Amino acid sequence: MKLLITGAGGYIGSKVVVDALAQGHLVQAVDNFSESQVEKINGNKIANVDIRKLEGMDGLVKNCDAVLHLAAISDVDTGETDRELTYSTNVTGTANIAFLCHKYGKPLVFASSMAIFGTIEKFPIKENSPKTPLNFYGLTKLMDNSIISDFAKDGFPACSLIISNLYGTHKIGGKKIVKNVVLSKFVELAKEGKPLPVYKPGTQKRDFIHVSDVSRAFILAAEKLQGAENGNRVYNLASGKSYSVKDLAEMVSKKYNVEVELVENPRNEAVDEMFDVDVENIKNALGFETKGKIEENIE
Repeated sequence: MKLLITGAGGYIGSKVVVDALAQGHLVQAVDNFSESQVEKINGNKIANVDIRKLEGMDGLVKNCDAVLHLAAISDVDTGETDRELTYSTNVTGTANIAFLCHKYGKPLVFASSMAIFGTIEKFPIKENSPKTPLNFYGLTKLMDNSIISDFAKDGFPACSLIISNLYGTHKIGGKKIVKNVVLSKFVELAKEGKPLPVYKPGTQKRDFIHVSDVSRAFILAAEKLQGAENGNRVYNLASGKSYSVKDLAEMVSKKYNVEVELVENPRNEAVDEMFDVDVENIKNALGFETKGKIEENIE
């Protein structure tokens, strides 16, 4: 397939590009470099294209077999401090892509987020669980889901993947590509021999999924959408197993023999003692399951 990948210079997007090329797909990689970590992949420069400009995207969507849409302002803090940028990128940009996929009948795989759910009242988290986002970033992703569903129902096949908490690194041209998440912070601190701070009580849980698994799911979804019926399929993209922050810290501390310290939580938020995510739909529809255990990936 010829895949159009947005956000190709970012944490997930760059991994998707590398993996898609390795599987023999043709790739048109685009990014506006606002949050990118690389500008070239396998010696090929990523095209400087802004998804907020409809005319710049038109020909790219027209000439591809599927769009893998990963471009977004994904930082929650930026979502609050610069709402105009977050809205124009996440909502206007996604609306442009959904419109063009409708115009040309092109399949679309979209990166959604667990941030759309907000406070969880009942576990496990299902795709149809109540959605009450707690921040502006989550709100924009929820709006995107609605936009894509409305355009897709009579225009093109789509798949929205609700991504759980990311972790893991990968390399491009010798450069380590990393996201500043809790597990990465723990590993970096441990390498320096420093204690690992865990916000009290430490029992708060999340479902963690490796970036390599996320990349694999996006490419698999694009393949499954070829010739599929119109409409938006929504799947949780998670490991199906939750860990407490203290569990993660202790896994890392055993490797590096550093201390785990419980510290006061500066955030005024409820603690999720459970964070089970239902992954049956993505298993049944795409045949997708995560590879490897989190302990192995930490190693």
